[in-house]
Amino acid sequence: MDPIFDHSVSDNIIDVEHLSVKYGKKIAVDDVTFNLKRGEILGIFGRSGAGKSTILKCLTSQLKPNEGSILINGINVIKEKKKLISSIGYIPQLESESLYEDLSPILNAFYFGRMHNLEDDEIISRAKKIFNILGFSEELYNKNVKYLSGGEKKRVSIAVGMIHNPEILILDEPTTGLDAHLKFEVLNYLKELNQKLNISLVLVTHDLETASICDYIVIIHGGKVTDFGKVSDLIESLPSKGNFLRVSIKGLNEEKIAAIGSISGVEYFFRTGIDEVELFLEDLDTQGSNLLNQLYEMGDINYINSEMANFSHYFLIKVGVLLNPEAVKIPENCPICGTVLPAGIRDILRKGKDSICLICNQKIEAPKQAEVEIPEFCECGLKIPENVTYLLKRGMPAHCPYCGIKIRLPTEDEEEEL
Repeated sequence: MDPIFDHSVSDNIIDVEHLSVKYGKKIAVDDVTFNLKRGEILGIFGRSGAGKSTILKCLTSQLKPNEGSILINGINVIKEKKKLISSIGYIPQLESESLYEDLSPILNAFYFGRMHNLEDDEIISRAKKIFNILGFSEELYNKNVKYLSGGEKKRVSIAVGMIHNPEILILDEPTTGLDAHLKFEVLNYLKELNQKLNISLVLVTHDLETASICDYIVIIHGGKVTDFGKVSDLIESLPSKGNFLRVSIKGLNEEKIAAIGSISGVEYFFRTGIDEVELFLEDLDTQGSNLLNQLYEMGDINYINSEMANFSHYFLIKVGVLLNPEAVKIPENCPICGTVLPAGIRDILRKGKDSICLICNQKIEAPKQAEVEIPEFCECGLKIPENVTYLLKRGMPAHCPYCGIKIRLPTEDEEEEL
């Protein structure tokens, strides 16, 4: 380890306990608790308005909470704001907030390094070390920032945030506005910084693919922590320990989708293509054979693959399916005999169509559609396609084809952006 970047080993570098923030009578953050060990990467995920930005402001001492405590590297964030500045690096979402575009990357490093009272030799040593890890040539870090690409500007912003050798780097939406290849490039560089310099990272984001470099995940919903743990542990908590089947069926239509959902053991299923669905079973080992037999009875099978879920699956299931209210409240049990309704029957009811209970053979009337306003844009900022709008108007669950997040229909008590 380079002595310039040597961080002494201690216990948790972050301890957040019972954090609560109110805006008037509105509770923005409600009894939030999580921690992070030194040298690890934490991702804080949630949809827009969940409370992520409020937590970020508390971590960086921009906002004083109503209740709770925050310790970063043993520093009381609420009471020791000046001391905190030297221990954290903060990377805002927009590079325009952290860089001078008429200066080169190396001059930006000098400017911010001197603000931390660093000597010029120390600034040069640290800057070159960081720029080297971030893939910058000497020619590139002497070029004015305004001539750099979006991914290069993001890396300069990261370097500037690290110039004073902080114990932890806190990043707000680090992949926003980047093309797919640049996004993964930035994530790879962040992981490399973490591994080579032993610096802890906190990534506050709605980009689910960011989880690929995280050691631990916090999911925020409605201002509360709904999930906190290792990425691998969260995925293994899904049905069949995260194993699912990707199936392509020729001529896949609504009738076949409803039939698939009614097969015994199917917990969750998503349509992911014209002829493709992903199926999560309660127990793939014991129920897989029965499922395959029924699938083959439906028609031609193009392929069946067994795969392992990723964090996007976990988030969509736990947040998109279980936590977000739907436009229509669908009964989980038959109102006549009380039997649990299969997913396929509930899907038919969700579409506004009456169905029949498979046990008592009695008619189940579909609930009336709620009056809701269909959003024009997804939370990722892209316009929702017409085929997705068609599903939403009928009260059916739908996901953005660009970012993969479930599109949530507004309700009367819709949260404002916090």
